[in-house]
Order: sequence, then structure tokens, then C-alpha cells
Amino acid sequence: MNTSQFVDSFEEIRELSAQDQLEILEKARIAAFSTLGLAGRAALYLLLTIVTAFIIAAVATSLTGLAFMPVWVGLGVWISLLLYQRLMKGLLRQGLLSVLASEDA
Repeated sequence: MNTSQFVDSFEEIRELSAQDQLEILEKARIAAFSTLGLAGRAALYLLLTIVTAFIIAAVATSLTGLAFMPVWVGLGVWISLLLYQRLMKGLLRQGLLSVLASEDA
């Protein structure tokens, strides 16, 4: 996961500098996948988004024909990427809350 794309995405740390946010987000990523054990969920999310792209392309192509298949594949991939980013942000938020809770304690 590229945590740099999530800089300025979380209200909890938005007031910090970009470098400080990146360091905290890296700790949150490690916490999410190692400490909280969410790596399996991340793999499931990846599989879910790939299946979503396939279903969008297959259904739309069956309704409109093969001429528009590249459009539907592109749209399916784009929707899947947006979905995957949102799901990963949720996992990263769980790690972030864990990191912030451990720093407050």
C-alpha cells in the first residue's frame, strides 16, 4: 500500500506536516497489517475489487455487445480502483486509530 496517497486524508492528523503525516501513516499501515492482523481482509478486498471489475465488464458487454467491451473494461477497472482505495483507507484508518491511541496512552 502506498501511504503517500493518503496524506491529508485523515482529519486526525491533517494539521501536521506532510512528512509527519507520512511517518504516522507508515506506522498505521504496519499496525493495520501486523498488529491488528488485517492483511487477510486486505487480500479479500483485492479479490472483491477484481471480481467487481469483471462483473461490470461482463454484464455491460452482454447487454451492449463486444463493440463497447473496451469501454466497459476501462469503467470496471476505474470503479474497482476507487473501491479498492476506499477500502484500503478504511483499513488504514483502523491502524491510525490504533497508533494514535497507543501514542496517547
